[in-house]
Amino acid sequence: MKKMEKIGMEKENNEELFKSHEILMEGLSPLFIGSGKKYSQLDYIPEGNKIHIINFEKLLSGVPIEFIDDLTNDINENFQNNIWNKDVQEFLDHYQMNWKEAIKKSLDLVGSIGKNEIHQFITSCDRPYIPGSSLKGALRTAILFDVLKSHQHDSKRILDDLVNRSYGAMNDRHVQNLIRKNGKNRKNAKTDLLRALSISDLTVMNCKTCLQIMESKVYHLKNKQFTIPMFYEMLKKGFISKGAIKINTKLIDSNILETSKFNLQKENIISTLNEFSKELITYELSLFKKQNDANLTPIISYYEELRQKINTLNSNEAIIRLGQGSSILGITVLLNYPDSLDVKNWKIFRFDRINKQGQYFTRDKGYNIYIDRNSPKPQSKNEQWLCRIGSIDRKKKYIRVFLIERIQPQFNMSDMIFPLTRKFVMIDDKATFPFGWIKLTWN
Repeated sequence: MKKMEKIGMEKENNEELFKSHEILMEGLSPLFIGSGKKYSQLDYIPEGNKIHIINFEKLLSGVPIEFIDDLTNDINENFQNNIWNKDVQEFLDHYQMNWKEAIKKSLDLVGSIGKNEIHQFITSCDRPYIPGSSLKGALRTAILFDVLKSHQHDSKRILDDLVNRSYGAMNDRHVQNLIRKNGKNRKNAKTDLLRALSISDLTVMNCKTCLQIMESKVYHLKNKQFTIPMFYEMLKKGFISKGAIKINTKLIDSNILETSKFNLQKENIISTLNEFSKELITYELSLFKKQNDANLTPIISYYEELRQKINTLNSNEAIIRLGQGSSILGITVLLNYPDSLDVKNWKIFRFDRINKQGQYFTRDKGYNIYIDRNSPKPQSKNEQWLCRIGSIDRKKKYIRVFLIERIQPQFNMSDMIFPLTRKFVMIDDKATFPFGWIKLTWN
């Protein structure tokens, strides 16, 4: 009897070990995860507030053979850089191609399309989905952010290493090794804590009605100007998707993985996601309000509502950002270093023409601070400026800015802007939504 009870308990434990828990995802703003493909002007027909995606190969199959040579020459002459120089419908009518018989799908259009390309959403069997890897990547960033906050020694070591060696985007192997056992071995990914976490791809519900073609623009925070529009096939706000998540507790207990710096449990994961999002929302709100630009009023209102929402979540809910438009702050741990956001030579502030007393003359040139060619060779630290020198191009005589120093009291770190641009969804020619905020429910 005891043996049977033991077998029953082992069976129950194994079932729990391999049990997948349902996760639901709700779009709090439009989401774009790209396939890397685009619809050119020959792939769609605009009609009022609709975009009809057509199967151009099907259209070509119905062209009379005597028109093929002329059609090919016409395309080679007029279709360059994915832009058609003439009217597409006139072109199709001329070669007797009935585009209405080749419509693959019709989507609502938000914006005025013009002759723009449309970036395609990722699909499988022509159905949009959300890769589990996208959600896992967002979760990884939040966990690394939490680990660095809890382990200040590691945080300082990584910052010093990145500054001294000019390494990449604060999410490189040095940071990743925080959640790997024997982290000095760069090939030791098998000991990564997140090996114990599996997330399936998420199926988008009502996918025929949740996709829209939406206009977006990049907004330059310093110049307070928008760039030219870009169009995306996006999941609109309010979309619902379903997937599954599983934590392999047996693997965690095996002593193979790095488990000392983060407790990979449901409650801890959800809390960590929300804390990271709170930091990001607070940073963005503060930055946007300082701009004092009416163009950002809808975005500020959105983030204020999002901040209220994140404070009223249930214990199994989290808010996080996915996909394109997350910005470098959303996909790296740079928020761990609010006073050193220019690591990796990112220019996070721009100066007007400035003359300093002494031997150095500085001026703004893109992503570097240049030094006058007639100045003496800079020392390891330029006391006339506010930066630590990382390297010098002998031809251009410029300094790579790695770490802003608090040398001059009148220089306010909070006045710096990073990154300089943000991408917004435009509705009625107004910046209305940031990209990619979602609510995750872990059942």
